[in-house]
Amino acid sequence: MSGARKTAVRTAYNKIKSGEHATLDDLAKNYDPTQCPHVLSGAETAEGHYKNFLSLWEAKKPADPVSYAQFEKFYQAASVTITDDATFTRMLKAVWHF
Repeated sequence: MSGARKTAVRTAYNKIKSGEHATLDDLAKNYDPTQCPHVLSGAETAEGHYKNFLSLWEAKKPADPVSYAQFEKFYQAASVTITDDATFTRMLKAVWHF
């Protein structure tokens, strides 16, 4: 992942974490599924995407931590489907509102 993408991921993580680490609850409260490209294209409903997104994390209870390493790993995988840094950054800004 490029430096620009890593910076955007770090900015998103720092924005949503409520303490030393983000929690599953932090992700749930801050993620806007209506801005996900799959929802915007009509391929998924916002509700379905939201539930699927939250199920992808190792954390299963609201207070369970989501480390920066886990968050970055998730976006490392997602980043391969997005060809340029500007589009990737816009997507992150849209779904995390930073």
